[in-house]
Amino acid sequence: MTLDDLIAARIIDQERPNLRPRLLLLMQDLKANPQGGGEGFRTLLGELLRSGALSREQTEWVDDACGRHKRSRALGVYVEVLVREASLARESLEATVKELGGEGDCAALSATLLESKTLDAERAAGLEFQARRIFDADCKAQLQSFGVRRQAEVAQTLVGGEQLEAKIPSGVYREELVLPTSEEMTLVVDRASLRQDLAPPRFSIPSWVDTCEPLVGQRVGGFRILGLIGRGAMAKVYLADHADHEQPIALKLLPPEASAERRARFRREILANGFFSHESVIDLYDAGVASDGYHYLAMEFFEGTDLQQVLDTEGSISLRQSLSLIRQLLQALVVAHQAGIVHRDIKPGNIMVSGAGNTAKLTDFGIALIQELGDFKDKVFESDDGGITGTPEYLSPEQAFRDPVGTSSDLYSVGMVLFRCLAGRLPFQCESIPSWVNAHISETPLSLAEAAPDGEWPPALLELFERLFEKDPKKRIQTASEVLSEIDAIFLDLSSGRRSRFFEKVRRGF
Repeated sequence: MTLDDLIAARIIDQERPNLRPRLLLLMQDLKANPQGGGEGFRTLLGELLRSGALSREQTEWVDDACGRHKRSRALGVYVEVLVREASLARESLEATVKELGGEGDCAALSATLLESKTLDAERAAGLEFQARRIFDADCKAQLQSFGVRRQAEVAQTLVGGEQLEAKIPSGVYREELVLPTSEEMTLVVDRASLRQDLAPPRFSIPSWVDTCEPLVGQRVGGFRILGLIGRGAMAKVYLADHADHEQPIALKLLPPEASAERRARFRREILANGFFSHESVIDLYDAGVASDGYHYLAMEFFEGTDLQQVLDTEGSISLRQSLSLIRQLLQALVVAHQAGIVHRDIKPGNIMVSGAGNTAKLTDFGIALIQELGDFKDKVFESDDGGITGTPEYLSPEQAFRDPVGTSSDLYSVGMVLFRCLAGRLPFQCESIPSWVNAHISETPLSLAEAAPDGEWPPALLELFERLFEKDPKKRIQTASEVLSEIDAIFLDLSSGRRSRFFEKVRRGF
Protein backbone atom coordinates (compact mmCIF):
# COMPACT_ATOMS: atom_id res chain seq x y z
CA MET A 1 0.00 0.00 0.00
CA THR A 2 1.28 3.46 -0.91
CA LEU A 3 0.49 6.96 0.29
CA ASP A 4 -1.58 7.45 -2.87
CA ASP A 5 -3.77 4.54 -1.74
CA LEU A 6 -4.15 6.06 1.72
CA ILE A 7 -5.04 9.52 0.39
CA ALA A 8 -7.49 8.02 -2.10
CA ALA A 9 -9.15 6.07 0.73
CA ARG A 10 -9.49 9.26 2.78
CA ILE A 11 -11.12 11.12 -0.10
CA ILE A 12 -13.48 8.26 -0.99
CA ASP A 13 -14.42 7.81 2.67
CA GLN A 14 -15.29 11.50 2.80
CA GLU A 15 -17.46 11.28 -0.31
CA ARG A 16 -18.78 7.70 0.00
CA PRO A 17 -18.73 6.65 3.69
CA ASN A 18 -20.76 3.53 2.82
CA LEU A 19 -17.61 2.12 1.17
CA ARG A 20 -15.56 2.29 4.40
CA PRO A 21 -15.63 -1.45 5.26
CA ARG A 22 -14.64 -2.32 1.71
CA LEU A 23 -11.87 0.28 1.70
CA LEU A 24 -10.36 -1.03 4.94
CA LEU A 25 -10.38 -4.64 3.73
CA LEU A 26 -8.87 -3.62 0.42
CA MET A 27 -6.14 -1.55 2.06
CA GLN A 28 -5.26 -4.46 4.32
CA ASP A 29 -5.11 -6.75 1.30
CA LEU A 30 -2.94 -4.30 -0.66
CA LYS A 31 -0.47 -4.14 2.21
CA ALA A 32 -0.26 -7.93 2.53
CA ASN A 33 -0.42 -8.75 -1.17
CA PRO A 34 0.64 -5.76 -3.32
CA GLN A 35 0.92 -7.80 -6.53
CA GLY A 36 -2.06 -10.09 -6.09
CA GLY A 37 -0.34 -12.88 -8.02
CA GLY A 38 0.28 -10.66 -11.04
CA GLU A 39 3.35 -8.94 -12.41
CA GLY A 40 2.54 -5.32 -11.56
CA PHE A 41 1.62 -3.59 -8.33
CA ARG A 42 -2.06 -3.16 -7.49
CA THR A 43 -3.56 0.16 -6.51
CA LEU A 44 -6.66 0.96 -4.50
CA LEU A 45 -8.21 3.00 -7.31
CA GLY A 46 -7.41 0.31 -9.87
CA GLU A 47 -9.06 -2.38 -7.74
CA LEU A 48 -12.17 -0.24 -7.13
CA LEU A 49 -12.43 0.52 -10.85
CA ARG A 50 -12.06 -3.13 -11.85
CA SER A 51 -14.68 -4.25 -9.32
CA GLY A 52 -17.18 -1.61 -10.49
CA ALA A 53 -17.31 0.15 -7.11
CA LEU A 54 -16.23 3.37 -8.83
CA SER A 55 -16.63 4.53 -12.42
CA ARG A 56 -13.68 5.68 -14.51
CA GLU A 57 -14.83 9.30 -14.16
CA GLN A 58 -14.96 8.92 -10.37
CA THR A 59 -11.50 7.34 -10.19
CA GLU A 60 -10.08 10.14 -12.33
CA TRP A 61 -11.67 12.73 -10.03
CA VAL A 62 -10.19 11.05 -6.95
CA ASP A 63 -6.80 10.74 -8.67
CA ASP A 64 -6.81 14.48 -9.44
CA ALA A 65 -7.71 15.23 -5.82
CA CYS A 66 -4.85 12.98 -4.63
CA GLY A 67 -2.37 14.84 -6.81
CA ARG A 68 -3.63 18.21 -5.61
CA HIS A 69 -3.36 17.14 -1.97
CA LYS A 70 0.21 15.87 -2.42
CA ARG A 71 1.25 19.08 -4.18
CA SER A 72 -0.28 21.11 -1.36
CA ARG A 73 1.56 19.16 1.31
CA ALA A 74 4.87 19.25 -0.59
CA LEU A 75 4.51 23.01 -1.04
CA GLY A 76 3.74 23.35 2.66
CA VAL A 77 6.98 21.59 3.54
CA TYR A 78 8.95 23.71 1.05
CA VAL A 79 7.49 26.95 2.44
CA GLU A 80 8.45 25.87 5.96
CA VAL A 81 12.03 25.11 4.82
CA LEU A 82 12.27 28.46 3.02
CA VAL A 83 11.10 30.29 6.16
CA ARG A 84 13.59 28.47 8.36
CA GLU A 85 16.64 28.22 6.14
CA ALA A 86 16.34 31.29 3.90
CA SER A 87 14.53 33.62 6.33
CA LEU A 88 11.79 34.39 3.79
CA ALA A 89 8.48 35.82 4.93
CA ARG A 90 5.75 33.17 5.26
CA GLU A 91 2.96 35.57 4.23
CA SER A 92 4.77 36.46 1.01
CA LEU A 93 5.43 32.82 0.16
CA GLU A 94 1.81 31.83 0.81
CA ALA A 95 0.63 34.68 -1.43
CA THR A 96 2.96 33.45 -4.19
CA VAL A 97 1.62 29.88 -3.86
CA LYS A 98 -1.94 31.22 -4.19
CA GLU A 99 -0.97 33.03 -7.39
CA LEU A 100 0.42 29.78 -8.85
CA GLY A 101 -3.08 28.30 -8.92
CA GLY A 102 -4.28 24.72 -8.67
CA GLU A 103 -1.45 23.24 -10.74
CA GLY A 104 1.32 24.92 -8.75
CA ASP A 105 4.15 22.84 -7.34
CA CYS A 106 7.58 23.22 -5.74
CA ALA A 107 9.34 23.64 -9.08
CA ALA A 108 7.01 26.50 -10.03
CA LEU A 109 7.61 28.17 -6.67
CA SER A 110 11.38 27.87 -7.16
CA ALA A 111 11.09 29.36 -10.65
CA THR A 112 9.15 32.34 -9.26
CA LEU A 113 11.77 32.92 -6.55
CA LEU A 114 14.56 32.75 -9.13
CA GLU A 115 12.78 35.17 -11.46
CA SER A 116 12.34 37.69 -8.65
CA LYS A 117 15.97 37.10 -7.59
CA THR A 118 14.80 36.21 -4.09
CA LEU A 119 17.08 33.14 -4.25
CA ASP A 120 19.92 32.12 -6.54
CA ALA A 121 19.73 28.85 -8.48
CA GLU A 122 22.13 26.87 -6.30
CA ARG A 123 20.42 27.87 -3.06
CA ALA A 124 16.94 27.18 -4.44
CA ALA A 125 17.99 23.74 -5.72
CA GLY A 126 19.50 22.83 -2.35
CA LEU A 127 16.47 23.89 -0.34
CA GLU A 128 14.02 22.23 -2.74
CA PHE A 129 16.00 18.98 -2.48
CA GLN A 130 15.95 19.24 1.31
CA ALA A 131 12.17 19.83 1.30
CA ARG A 132 11.63 16.91 -1.06
CA ARG A 133 13.39 14.50 1.30
CA ILE A 134 11.40 15.79 4.30
CA PHE A 135 8.18 15.33 2.29
CA ASP A 136 9.08 11.71 1.46
CA ALA A 137 9.86 11.04 5.13
CA ASP A 138 6.45 12.48 6.03
CA CYS A 139 4.79 10.14 3.49
CA LYS A 140 6.42 7.14 5.15
CA ALA A 141 5.44 8.38 8.59
CA GLN A 142 1.79 8.70 7.55
CA LEU A 143 1.73 5.13 6.23
CA GLN A 144 3.43 3.75 9.33
CA SER A 145 1.04 5.66 11.60
CA PHE A 146 -1.97 4.26 9.79
CA GLY A 147 -0.56 0.72 9.97
CA VAL A 148 0.07 0.96 13.71
CA ARG A 149 -3.39 2.40 14.33
CA ARG A 150 -5.07 -0.37 12.33
CA GLN A 151 -3.17 -3.05 14.23
CA ALA A 152 -4.27 -1.49 17.52
CA GLU A 153 -7.91 -1.38 16.38
CA VAL A 154 -7.84 -5.04 15.36
CA ALA A 155 -6.07 -6.12 18.56
CA GLN A 156 -8.52 -4.20 20.77
CA THR A 157 -11.48 -5.71 18.94
CA LEU A 158 -10.12 -9.24 19.41
CA VAL A 159 -9.32 -8.79 23.10
CA GLY A 160 -12.41 -6.82 24.08
CA GLY A 161 -14.81 -8.95 22.08
CA GLU A 162 -16.62 -5.91 20.76
CA GLN A 163 -16.51 -4.55 17.24
CA LEU A 164 -14.86 -1.13 17.21
CA GLU A 165 -15.63 1.31 14.45
CA ALA A 166 -12.76 1.13 11.99
CA LYS A 167 -11.36 4.53 11.12
CA ILE A 168 -9.75 6.04 8.07
CA PRO A 169 -7.70 9.17 8.86
CA SER A 170 -9.65 12.27 7.91
CA GLY A 171 -8.37 15.14 5.83
CA VAL A 172 -9.52 18.34 4.19
CA TYR A 173 -9.78 18.08 0.40
CA ARG A 174 -10.73 21.07 -1.67
CA GLU A 175 -10.98 21.79 -5.36
CA GLU A 176 -8.31 24.48 -5.06
CA LEU A 177 -4.74 24.10 -3.87
CA VAL A 178 -4.59 25.04 -0.16
CA LEU A 179 -1.46 24.90 2.00
CA PRO A 180 -1.54 22.98 5.28
CA THR A 181 -1.25 25.07 8.45
CA SER A 182 2.15 26.32 9.52
CA GLU A 183 1.75 24.50 12.85
CA GLU A 184 1.32 21.17 11.09
CA MET A 185 4.28 21.76 8.77
CA THR A 186 6.47 22.77 11.72
CA LEU A 187 5.80 19.36 13.24
CA VAL A 188 6.51 17.60 9.95
CA VAL A 189 9.88 19.29 9.48
CA ASP A 190 10.87 18.83 13.13
CA ARG A 191 9.99 15.14 12.95
CA ALA A 192 12.20 14.45 9.92
CA SER A 193 15.62 13.30 11.10
CA LEU A 194 17.48 13.37 7.80
CA ARG A 195 20.92 14.47 6.72
CA GLN A 196 20.56 18.01 5.45
CA ASP A 197 24.09 18.40 4.10
CA LEU A 198 23.52 16.55 0.82
CA ALA A 199 24.16 18.60 -2.30
CA PRO A 200 21.24 18.54 -4.76
CA PRO A 201 21.60 16.69 -8.10
CA ARG A 202 21.89 18.51 -11.42
CA PHE A 203 18.49 17.23 -12.55
CA SER A 204 14.95 17.07 -11.23
CA ILE A 205 13.96 14.00 -9.24
CA PRO A 206 10.65 12.46 -10.38
CA SER A 207 7.86 12.65 -7.82
CA TRP A 208 7.56 8.86 -7.49
CA VAL A 209 11.19 8.32 -6.37
CA ASP A 210 11.55 7.72 -2.60
CA THR A 211 14.35 10.04 -1.44
CA CYS A 212 14.38 9.08 2.25
CA GLU A 213 15.69 5.53 1.87
CA PRO A 214 18.54 4.64 4.29
CA LEU A 215 21.12 4.40 1.49
CA VAL A 216 20.46 7.93 0.19
CA GLY A 217 23.72 9.91 0.22
CA GLN A 218 25.95 6.83 0.15
CA ARG A 219 28.28 6.13 -2.76
CA VAL A 220 28.65 2.83 -4.58
CA GLY A 221 31.28 2.55 -7.28
CA GLY A 222 31.46 6.34 -7.58
CA PHE A 223 27.68 6.69 -7.92
CA ARG A 224 25.75 8.67 -5.30
CA ILE A 225 22.36 7.24 -4.33
CA LEU A 226 19.50 9.75 -4.41
CA GLY A 227 16.41 7.64 -3.92
CA LEU A 228 14.67 4.31 -4.43
CA ILE A 229 13.12 3.62 -7.85
CA GLY A 230 11.78 0.14 -7.21
CA ARG A 231 12.30 -3.35 -5.85
CA GLY A 232 12.61 -6.53 -7.86
CA ALA A 233 12.77 -10.17 -6.88
CA MET A 234 16.54 -10.04 -7.13
CA ALA A 235 17.70 -6.49 -6.39
CA LYS A 236 16.72 -2.91 -5.65
CA VAL A 237 17.06 -0.13 -8.20
CA TYR A 238 18.03 3.38 -7.10
CA LEU A 239 18.20 6.77 -8.75
CA ALA A 240 21.80 7.97 -8.69
CA ASP A 241 24.14 10.62 -10.04
CA HIS A 242 27.84 10.73 -10.90
CA ALA A 243 30.35 13.53 -11.27
CA ASP A 244 31.00 12.51 -14.89
CA HIS A 245 27.35 12.23 -15.93
CA GLU A 246 24.91 15.10 -16.44
CA GLN A 247 21.91 12.78 -16.65
CA PRO A 248 20.27 10.62 -13.94
CA ILE A 249 21.38 7.01 -13.64
CA ALA A 250 19.50 3.90 -12.56
CA LEU A 251 21.70 1.91 -10.19
CA LYS A 252 20.75 -1.72 -9.59
CA LEU A 253 22.20 -3.06 -6.35
CA LEU A 254 22.54 -6.68 -5.27
CA PRO A 255 23.33 -7.00 -1.55
CA PRO A 256 26.47 -8.83 -0.35
CA GLU A 257 24.39 -11.62 1.21
CA ALA A 258 22.67 -12.49 -2.11
CA SER A 259 22.68 -16.16 -3.08
CA ALA A 260 25.14 -17.59 -5.59
CA GLU A 261 22.33 -18.01 -8.13
CA ARG A 262 21.28 -14.36 -7.83
CA ARG A 263 24.87 -13.23 -8.24
CA ALA A 264 25.15 -15.44 -11.31
CA ARG A 265 21.98 -13.95 -12.80
CA PHE A 266 23.38 -10.49 -12.13
CA ARG A 267 26.58 -11.37 -14.01
CA ARG A 268 24.57 -12.88 -16.83
CA GLU A 269 22.62 -9.66 -17.27
CA ILE A 270 25.85 -7.67 -17.43
CA LEU A 271 27.39 -10.08 -19.92
CA ALA A 272 24.33 -10.33 -22.19
CA ASN A 273 24.11 -6.54 -22.55
CA GLY A 274 27.81 -6.46 -23.42
CA PHE A 275 27.19 -8.45 -26.61
CA PHE A 276 24.94 -5.88 -28.28
CA SER A 277 23.36 -2.45 -27.95
CA HIS A 278 20.07 -1.06 -29.24
CA GLU A 279 17.98 2.04 -28.62
CA SER A 280 15.04 -0.13 -27.53
CA VAL A 281 17.07 -1.86 -24.81
CA ILE A 282 17.97 -0.20 -21.50
CA ASP A 283 21.61 0.81 -21.94
CA LEU A 284 24.32 -0.25 -19.47
CA TYR A 285 27.11 2.13 -18.42
CA ASP A 286 29.15 0.41 -15.75
CA ALA A 287 29.19 -2.61 -13.42
CA GLY A 288 31.30 -3.97 -10.62
CA VAL A 289 31.59 -4.94 -6.97
CA ALA A 290 31.94 -2.15 -4.40
CA SER A 291 34.25 -2.30 -1.40
CA ASP A 292 31.30 -3.02 0.91
CA GLY A 293 30.33 -6.10 -1.11
CA TYR A 294 27.44 -4.66 -3.11
CA HIS A 295 27.26 -5.78 -6.75
CA TYR A 296 26.16 -2.81 -8.83
CA LEU A 297 24.93 -2.20 -12.34
CA ALA A 298 24.69 1.38 -13.62
CA MET A 299 22.08 1.76 -16.34
CA GLU A 300 20.22 4.30 -18.41
CA PHE A 301 17.47 5.94 -16.38
CA PHE A 302 14.22 5.68 -18.29
CA GLU A 303 11.31 7.65 -16.84
CA GLY A 304 8.19 5.63 -17.34
CA THR A 305 6.55 2.47 -16.10
CA ASP A 306 6.52 -1.16 -17.11
CA LEU A 307 3.89 -2.39 -19.54
CA GLN A 308 2.36 -4.65 -16.89
CA GLN A 309 1.36 -1.65 -14.79
CA VAL A 310 -0.16 0.00 -17.85
CA LEU A 311 -2.20 -3.12 -18.53
CA ASP A 312 -3.20 -3.44 -14.88
CA THR A 313 -4.63 0.08 -15.11
CA GLU A 314 -6.05 0.11 -18.62
CA GLY A 315 -7.01 -3.53 -19.10
CA SER A 316 -6.08 -3.38 -22.77
CA ILE A 317 -4.56 -0.81 -25.11
CA SER A 318 -5.34 0.20 -28.65
CA LEU A 319 -4.27 -1.77 -31.69
CA ARG A 320 -2.13 1.07 -33.01
CA GLN A 321 -0.29 1.59 -29.71
CA SER A 322 0.16 -2.14 -29.19
CA LEU A 323 1.69 -2.63 -32.62
CA SER A 324 3.94 0.40 -32.15
CA LEU A 325 5.33 -0.94 -28.85
CA ILE A 326 5.75 -4.48 -30.21
CA ARG A 327 7.58 -3.15 -33.29
CA GLN A 328 10.19 -1.55 -31.02
CA LEU A 329 10.50 -4.74 -29.00
CA LEU A 330 11.03 -6.78 -32.18
CA GLN A 331 13.64 -4.35 -33.48
CA ALA A 332 15.61 -4.93 -30.29
CA LEU A 333 15.22 -8.71 -30.58
CA VAL A 334 16.50 -8.69 -34.16
CA VAL A 335 19.81 -7.29 -32.91
CA ALA A 336 19.89 -9.43 -29.77
CA HIS A 337 19.24 -12.66 -31.66
CA GLN A 338 21.88 -11.81 -34.24
CA ALA A 339 24.32 -11.44 -31.34
CA GLY A 340 23.38 -14.91 -30.06
CA ILE A 341 21.23 -13.71 -27.14
CA VAL A 342 17.84 -15.26 -26.35
CA HIS A 343 16.05 -13.25 -23.67
CA ARG A 344 13.87 -16.13 -22.33
CA ASP A 345 11.71 -13.87 -20.15
CA ILE A 346 9.74 -11.62 -22.51
CA LYS A 347 6.75 -10.34 -20.52
CA PRO A 348 5.01 -6.99 -19.87
CA GLY A 349 6.92 -6.56 -16.59
CA ASN A 350 10.21 -6.51 -18.52
CA ILE A 351 9.08 -3.92 -21.08
CA MET A 352 9.43 -0.30 -19.98
CA VAL A 353 7.03 2.22 -21.53
CA SER A 354 7.38 6.00 -21.56
CA GLY A 355 4.75 8.19 -19.95
CA ALA A 356 3.46 9.23 -23.38
CA GLY A 357 3.10 5.57 -24.35
CA ASN A 358 5.12 5.92 -27.55
CA THR A 359 8.49 4.45 -26.52
CA ALA A 360 9.28 0.92 -25.33
CA LYS A 361 12.52 -0.51 -23.98
CA LEU A 362 13.35 -4.13 -23.16
CA THR A 363 15.08 -4.82 -19.86
CA ASP A 364 16.26 -7.63 -17.51
CA PHE A 365 18.47 -10.14 -19.30
CA GLY A 366 19.03 -12.00 -16.01
CA ILE A 367 18.10 -15.40 -17.42
CA ALA A 368 19.12 -14.78 -21.03
CA LEU A 369 20.63 -17.63 -23.00
CA ILE A 370 24.04 -16.58 -24.31
CA GLN A 371 24.74 -18.99 -27.13
CA GLU A 372 28.44 -18.22 -27.62
CA LEU A 373 29.88 -17.94 -24.14
CA GLY A 374 33.41 -18.85 -25.17
CA ASP A 375 35.85 -18.07 -22.34
CA PHE A 376 32.99 -16.81 -20.18
CA LYS A 377 31.57 -20.29 -19.46
CA ASP A 378 33.07 -20.37 -16.01
CA LYS A 379 31.76 -16.89 -15.14
CA VAL A 380 28.00 -17.35 -15.57
CA PHE A 381 25.74 -20.27 -14.77
CA GLU A 382 24.36 -22.19 -17.74
CA SER A 383 21.34 -23.85 -16.11
CA ASP A 384 18.76 -23.22 -13.47
CA ASP A 385 19.20 -26.47 -11.57
CA GLY A 386 16.82 -28.19 -13.95
CA GLY A 387 13.99 -25.77 -13.27
CA ILE A 388 11.83 -23.94 -15.78
CA THR A 389 13.26 -20.62 -16.95
CA GLY A 390 10.84 -17.80 -17.64
CA THR A 391 7.49 -16.58 -16.36
CA PRO A 392 4.71 -19.23 -16.45
CA GLU A 393 2.12 -17.05 -18.20
CA TYR A 394 4.47 -16.14 -21.06
CA LEU A 395 6.91 -19.03 -21.51
CA SER A 396 7.11 -21.04 -24.72
CA PRO A 397 6.17 -24.75 -25.00
CA GLU A 398 9.85 -25.70 -25.25
CA GLN A 399 10.57 -23.78 -22.05
CA ALA A 400 7.65 -25.59 -20.43
CA PHE A 401 9.11 -28.92 -21.66
CA ARG A 402 12.56 -27.78 -20.39
CA ASP A 403 13.86 -28.41 -23.90
CA PRO A 404 16.67 -26.38 -25.52
CA VAL A 405 15.36 -23.01 -26.70
CA GLY A 406 16.18 -20.85 -29.67
CA THR A 407 15.15 -17.44 -30.90
CA SER A 408 11.61 -18.58 -31.79
CA SER A 409 10.99 -19.09 -28.06
CA ASP A 410 11.15 -15.31 -27.60
CA LEU A 411 8.73 -14.86 -30.50
CA TYR A 412 6.12 -17.08 -28.86
CA SER A 413 6.38 -14.88 -25.76
CA VAL A 414 6.11 -11.73 -27.89
CA GLY A 415 2.86 -13.13 -29.28
CA MET A 416 1.58 -13.64 -25.74
CA VAL A 417 2.43 -10.05 -24.83
CA LEU A 418 0.70 -8.65 -27.94
CA PHE A 419 -2.37 -10.81 -27.29
CA ARG A 420 -2.53 -9.56 -23.69
CA CYS A 421 -2.31 -5.93 -24.87
CA LEU A 422 -5.17 -6.29 -27.33
CA ALA A 423 -7.55 -8.71 -25.62
CA GLY A 424 -7.04 -7.62 -22.02
CA ARG A 425 -6.31 -11.25 -21.14
CA LEU A 426 -4.11 -14.17 -22.25
CA PRO A 427 -5.27 -16.94 -24.63
CA PHE A 428 -5.27 -19.37 -21.68
CA GLN A 429 -6.87 -18.94 -18.27
CA CYS A 430 -5.08 -20.86 -15.53
CA GLU A 431 -4.88 -20.75 -11.74
CA SER A 432 -1.51 -22.33 -11.01
CA ILE A 433 1.99 -22.71 -12.41
CA PRO A 434 1.46 -26.38 -13.39
CA SER A 435 -1.73 -25.48 -15.25
CA TRP A 436 0.07 -22.72 -17.15
CA VAL A 437 2.86 -25.13 -18.07
CA ASN A 438 0.33 -27.70 -19.28
CA ALA A 439 -1.59 -25.10 -21.26
CA HIS A 440 1.47 -23.98 -23.19
CA ILE A 441 2.37 -27.61 -23.92
CA SER A 442 -0.95 -29.13 -24.88
CA GLU A 443 -3.92 -26.74 -24.94
CA THR A 444 -5.17 -24.89 -28.00
CA PRO A 445 -4.97 -21.14 -27.38
CA LEU A 446 -8.09 -19.05 -27.68
CA SER A 447 -8.12 -16.97 -30.83
CA LEU A 448 -8.09 -13.18 -30.58
CA ALA A 449 -11.55 -13.11 -32.18
CA GLU A 450 -12.87 -15.39 -29.41
CA ALA A 451 -11.09 -13.53 -26.59
CA ALA A 452 -12.26 -10.10 -27.80
CA PRO A 453 -15.38 -10.77 -29.90
CA ASP A 454 -16.29 -7.09 -30.21
CA GLY A 455 -13.21 -6.53 -32.33
CA GLU A 456 -12.96 -6.52 -36.10
CA TRP A 457 -9.37 -7.72 -36.26
CA PRO A 458 -7.25 -7.65 -39.43
CA PRO A 459 -7.11 -11.19 -40.89
CA ALA A 460 -3.32 -10.89 -41.19
CA LEU A 461 -3.09 -10.33 -37.43
CA LEU A 462 -5.18 -13.42 -36.65
CA GLU A 463 -3.00 -15.48 -38.97
CA LEU A 464 0.16 -14.10 -37.35
CA PHE A 465 -1.01 -15.26 -33.92
CA GLU A 466 -1.54 -18.76 -35.30
CA ARG A 467 2.05 -18.83 -36.56
CA LEU A 468 3.44 -17.39 -33.32
CA PHE A 469 1.57 -19.89 -31.14
CA GLU A 470 2.71 -23.06 -32.93
CA LYS A 471 3.63 -25.64 -30.28
CA ASP A 472 6.48 -27.05 -32.38
CA PRO A 473 9.26 -24.41 -32.52
CA LYS A 474 10.31 -25.74 -35.96
CA LYS A 475 6.87 -24.91 -37.38
CA ARG A 476 6.71 -21.51 -35.67
CA ILE A 477 7.70 -18.31 -37.42
CA GLN A 478 11.48 -18.32 -37.03
CA THR A 479 12.95 -14.83 -36.88
CA ALA A 480 12.15 -11.51 -35.29
CA SER A 481 12.69 -9.92 -38.71
CA GLU A 482 9.84 -11.97 -40.18
CA VAL A 483 7.47 -11.00 -37.38
CA LEU A 484 8.53 -7.36 -37.74
CA SER A 485 7.71 -7.46 -41.46
CA GLU A 486 4.26 -8.87 -40.71
CA ILE A 487 3.63 -6.22 -38.04
CA ASP A 488 4.83 -3.46 -40.39
CA ALA A 489 2.35 -4.60 -43.05
CA ILE A 490 -0.54 -4.58 -40.57
CA PHE A 491 0.56 -1.21 -39.25
CA LEU A 492 0.69 0.16 -42.81
CA ASP A 493 -2.90 -0.95 -43.37
CA LEU A 494 -3.97 0.97 -40.28
CA SER A 495 -2.05 4.06 -41.40
CA SER A 496 -3.76 3.97 -44.81
CA GLY A 497 -7.13 4.23 -43.13
CA ARG A 498 -8.30 0.63 -43.02
CA ARG A 499 -8.83 0.58 -39.25
CA SER A 500 -11.14 -1.74 -37.38
CA ARG A 501 -14.11 -0.26 -35.55
CA PHE A 502 -12.74 -1.93 -32.43
CA PHE A 503 -9.63 0.26 -32.61
CA GLU A 504 -11.76 3.37 -32.69
CA LYS A 505 -13.88 2.06 -29.85
CA VAL A 506 -11.12 1.34 -27.35
CA ARG A 507 -8.56 3.89 -28.39
CA ARG A 508 -7.06 5.47 -25.29
CA GLY A 509 -3.74 6.89 -24.22
CA PHE A 510 -1.51 5.99 -21.33
